[in-house]
Amino acid sequence: MGALRELSIVLAVLAGWRWLGESFGVLRTTGAVLIFFGILVVAVAG
Repeated sequence: MGALRELSIVLAVLAGWRWLGESFGVLRTTGAVLIFFGILVVAVAG
């Protein structure tokens, strides 16, 4: 359940970029990738 909550952060960033026209620079991309890999670690580790 915790991994799903963290996934919402990545989805919100993507929605802001796509529909609200927010910038998606290097810092935001790096943060989204780190969060995504953290989700993978939590999901695999159980």
